[in-house]
Amino acid sequence: MRVLFFPGFVLFVLWVLLGNSIEIDSWWHLAHGRWMVENGQLLTTDPFSYTRPGAIWSHPGAWYEILLYQMYTWLGYIGVDLTAGVVLAAPFCVLWAYLKTPHLRRFALVLSGLVLSAVYWSARPNIFTLLFTLLTLILLDQHQRGSRWALWLLPVVMVAWVNTHGGWPVGFLLTGAFALDEIRWPRRLNRAALRDQNYRRLGQFALVLALMAAATFINPYGWTMHREMFLTTTRVAEDTMIQEWQSPNFHRPYGQVFLAAILISAVIVVRRRGPRQVGRLAALAGVLTMGLVSARHIAISAVVLPLLWADLLGWRVPAGEKLAVKSPAPAVTGVALAFFCFSILMFGGRLDTVLHTPRDLSAWPTGAVEYLRTARPEGHIFNNYQMGGYLIWALPEYPVFLDSRSDIYGDEIIIQSDRVERALPGWEAILKQWDIRIALTTADSALSSALAQKPEWELCQQDAASVLWIQTGGQGCP
Repeated sequence: MRVLFFPGFVLFVLWVLLGNSIEIDSWWHLAHGRWMVENGQLLTTDPFSYTRPGAIWSHPGAWYEILLYQMYTWLGYIGVDLTAGVVLAAPFCVLWAYLKTPHLRRFALVLSGLVLSAVYWSARPNIFTLLFTLLTLILLDQHQRGSRWALWLLPVVMVAWVNTHGGWPVGFLLTGAFALDEIRWPRRLNRAALRDQNYRRLGQFALVLALMAAATFINPYGWTMHREMFLTTTRVAEDTMIQEWQSPNFHRPYGQVFLAAILISAVIVVRRRGPRQVGRLAALAGVLTMGLVSARHIAISAVVLPLLWADLLGWRVPAGEKLAVKSPAPAVTGVALAFFCFSILMFGGRLDTVLHTPRDLSAWPTGAVEYLRTARPEGHIFNNYQMGGYLIWALPEYPVFLDSRSDIYGDEIIIQSDRVERALPGWEAILKQWDIRIALTTADSALSSALAQKPEWELCQQDAASVLWIQTGGQGCP
């Protein structure tokens, strides 16, 4: 019955994601994949906006974007859901297989990771960072448990990581944290303490870190990728205006789950027994700090905390020993069967709904897109941050003002977008600067209210997600 946990985890993730995997970033990932398939080349400059035409694009994940688009062409949106679901379930299946703890404890650890990672559940390349983070952590753990080869596989993982998602610096954080365990921490720092260090093992970590750094240059963009990532960290507007880059909102469920994880971690650290585990404590502090700094980093702790918690609690089988395999206890059998039955029933019900019901796109400006495709009014379109990705996918003939690829727009365009959306002083000058004659926004926005006071602008279409204003000069909607 224990094997039922594996399909249970996969079906649980697919149940949640079916019909729900697409969010604002998913659209432009699909559009990127379509562009690369149609043009037969790697996307290196932006072809989708008029505010930053030709801007350098050097973010990893092109192969996944192509795969995502191909799955869409074969199976429609359900293909996107299934691809994201399998990728998201993979690290938790690996975690289940690697954790050598009693089954009920193991189930509790993996399930807590699943819940904590929910903030990441969407069809984006960042879901691969969960898998690569876990693989890095496992290799570091194997090294500490006596494996001679594990440490040297880290650069190989880094090559795959750096070509999939920009979360690869997490690998350096974890490796650096575990390197601290190789230091013999003296009560007093003196020459004797320095002579007592194991410089061979410290040198191994230094060499591996250097190889990992070199591996980050094995990508289609070379050093350009590093430069663009550095520039992203220097931009202020992303941190202040884009929600996922901000600190967690502890009034929302995802923030409350993360807060619970912090409190559990604190209790475990205080009550832990056994030898000093500097590396694990540093890794724990590192991933929790990342989550506190930016909500988008919370999910990384979902694959790190279960393994660290098990170590700090002393739940894992010592190195070189095997978990005793006995006939499953009634409690284990019951939990495995119940979890599997719950997952398969919920997945089956959701699958039936998805297969027999059109995809609900009411959260997106579908009516506005259809109107623009038919009426073809002239001029540039203004759109807000949330709608840009969908426009890139559904209406590529109209370049966008901006979308959620905030990296290429920089502070200037993000601030301009906010100023126009909120109808702050200078918003009309921005529309004139970019020759904007079409505005796609929400009905409750300040921009919509401001345009309603302008006789040259007319409300030409409205749907559940948006209102479409066109500058007609009093001539009527096209």
